[in-house]
Amino acid sequence: MSIIASFVNPRDGALDADVLNLEMLAYNFHESLNLKPLFLEIRRRIVRESAKAQTKEARAQNADYLNRIERVGREIVRRQMIVLEGVGRKVDRTIDLTQDPEGTSLEPVTLTLDGVETTFSMDILGVDRVNREIRVGLNIETPDPELGRQTRMAAFSVSYFDFPMIDNSRLLDSQRCAVVLNAFSEQSADITLVLFPGAYASLKEKPYYNEVIESVLNANKKLNAGRGHWRSKRTVAAEAGRCSSFLADRRTPFRTHKSRREVHAMHNSATATHVRTTIDSIGVKRFALRRYGFFGK
Repeated sequence: MSIIASFVNPRDGALDADVLNLEMLAYNFHESLNLKPLFLEIRRRIVRESAKAQTKEARAQNADYLNRIERVGREIVRRQMIVLEGVGRKVDRTIDLTQDPEGTSLEPVTLTLDGVETTFSMDILGVDRVNREIRVGLNIETPDPELGRQTRMAAFSVSYFDFPMIDNSRLLDSQRCAVVLNAFSEQSADITLVLFPGAYASLKEKPYYNEVIESVLNANKKLNAGRGHWRSKRTVAAEAGRCSSFLADRRTPFRTHKSRREVHAMHNSATATHVRTTIDSIGVKRFALRRYGFFGK
């Protein structure tokens, strides 16, 4: 029976095995799978078993299960944040829980990434002390050269099981933002807002076509600034379409286990050489490298 099947068809009294399977999934596939539903389901089962426990030993064992899944969640958040902090911007905030924080507004902050300024304002809409969750209202202001300053609002819950590479919001210029919970106690809760490039979002996500076009146009503009050479929007869009189509068609082969000689043989073909040269010229090679596993020599 596969690990996924063990969650789909749970067995009574199999909490120990399910917690172990969840740990294995989370540590190995946290960048590819949205595991929050599994974490929440295991937590519900632990709470249900705790309510039925008749002995002190059984209650202690269920408390240990709960601590284990929360520890896994915090560790996955920590690992992902190390990556995202290296390529993005972040800000930390502390919420005072000694009183009811509902309706509290945290200090706004403006973060700049790749020359784009984004202003974030957070409001605390509620706190679930039992499940250690915080309901957050996020207000995002981003400048737009044509439409002026754009404002977006979102409301969501943040727990130990919300991972930034998976649970994030799309912004302009292919950027993302996420809010994570670092610590929760009776006195306070520590949260972090991170702004990062969309290329570092979950590997399971594919970019929207308009995001690809926008990235190519921006890269082309930077590449040819001051050179007196500007390709038309239609030409760049056509190049982006060829690149995205090639990479989409080749995703499965490049993710299979091939020897280095086989990979280089594919790259020596005329099509691969053309696409690799095009990617270099428009400045999105790093995007292709991370998202599709497109290796160069």
